[in-house]
Amino acid sequence: MGYSRRKLSQLETLYGKQLKKPIADIIRLMPRNFSDAEFVLAFQKYYRYIWDDLCREHNYYVRKNKTFRGRKPLLFPSAGAFVLSKAGHVIKKARQDRQVVLSQEEKDKLRCELERQCIEKLKKREEKVKENTILLQDVVPNYADNMIDSYFYNRKNNPADVNIRYYILKEIAKFDNKRFISFFFKVMSSERNDSCREFAFRTLKKWDMTVHLPKKRKGRKSPNEHVQPALPSNPDEQMQLLYTLQLEKEKSYNVFLSHRSTDRGKVIHVKDTLNRYGLSVYVDWMLDSEGLPREKMNDNTINVLKWRILQSDCLLYLHTENCKESTFIPIELDYADEHAKPMAVLNFDGSLETDTTQCKPHVAIKEDRVFVVVDGKEIEFDKWLNIKKQEK
Repeated sequence: MGYSRRKLSQLETLYGKQLKKPIADIIRLMPRNFSDAEFVLAFQKYYRYIWDDLCREHNYYVRKNKTFRGRKPLLFPSAGAFVLSKAGHVIKKARQDRQVVLSQEEKDKLRCELERQCIEKLKKREEKVKENTILLQDVVPNYADNMIDSYFYNRKNNPADVNIRYYILKEIAKFDNKRFISFFFKVMSSERNDSCREFAFRTLKKWDMTVHLPKKRKGRKSPNEHVQPALPSNPDEQMQLLYTLQLEKEKSYNVFLSHRSTDRGKVIHVKDTLNRYGLSVYVDWMLDSEGLPREKMNDNTINVLKWRILQSDCLLYLHTENCKESTFIPIELDYADEHAKPMAVLNFDGSLETDTTQCKPHVAIKEDRVFVVVDGKEIEFDKWLNIKKQEK
């Protein structure tokens, strides 16, 4: 038995053990002379979280079979077929001899408990996915395709440079978009460097994808297999990367968000709202978190931020009472003004602004829509931005 087939067999065994208690619970709820369809529907209802996992495993192997080179396909049954195969002997015994019959009151109590557990587990899973993806942007940056092309080009023509490939993977992983799923699957199955393969695997897991880390490719060992990639870890290294790496120079953003990091929740809300307009948003602790750590701030911190302002179509200033203590915000606003970047202000708490920002167009968020107030009229943010681009 080959490696892939052994992994599939182990997976089926693990799920088989996991299903023992759920199958016993559902059997206790079944009426006399129940059908297979009734059993499957009850299992799907009260153990939805396991059902979803089984569906994902089935879909994973359907996709895997498209590239599998073995003689026989790797088949993980559909969720319903798998549950029935593991419950077959129990169902048969229950139909022949139902020694333990719950009263209606006991059945109702068990149903309520299973429903509660199911809702709780699904909610916990949803919260975990949200926590893993809350800082990601749900847009496709205009430089993403060039980065992906560059990854494959470098892997073929410059395999010793693990840093550039790892850098590209880290950049693409900052954008939560379904079109990148196939890219990370390709990386995971074909990349020779362990760190890159494992990063692709972890990224897919964070995106709540069912995925199994494949066996390393056969053949001569790659000299770069165990090389540990190094990325910028301070503003000086980040600034050096901006000067030397063409992929960094090609980056662009629709909106530079000037803010205080203490207003984290507000920043995430604005980022998500602008993403729904299809606008990419630069936030330093989301997109340059490795190169701009708070504990290593120096002169190049503001130099990197100035660079990002120049790469952005406009600046949106999120004003709150906390901004009074910021040393970077006034510099960012002055720099944007100096380079004639369109600027707008979103005053979250109505606190007093400086003279510099009071005269700028102000923004309002209404039911997840963003408006810029110009001459007493409300213009949706994306339209305002397009007008500003045309005026240049």
